[in-house]
Amino acid sequence: MLSPRPIGDTWRVSSWSKSGNCVEITTTGAAVLVRDTKNRSGEVLSFSSVVWNHFIDQSKQTKLA
Repeated sequence: MLSPRPIGDTWRVSSWSKSGNCVEITTTGAAVLVRDTKNRSGEVLSFSSVVWNHFIDQSKQTKLA
């Protein structure tokens, strides 16, 4: 889901990011927001915490496989 750009949130970049081709995330009470590091003023994707945690869990399992 696309969300308007939030104001005043603390955005984090993955520690795996070395080249600048990455995304940043921030959390709100009910959602995880994701944006493109190279286009910080652009659209923001919004995921529920449940969906985001499932994505992270699946990513870890895929990496280990």
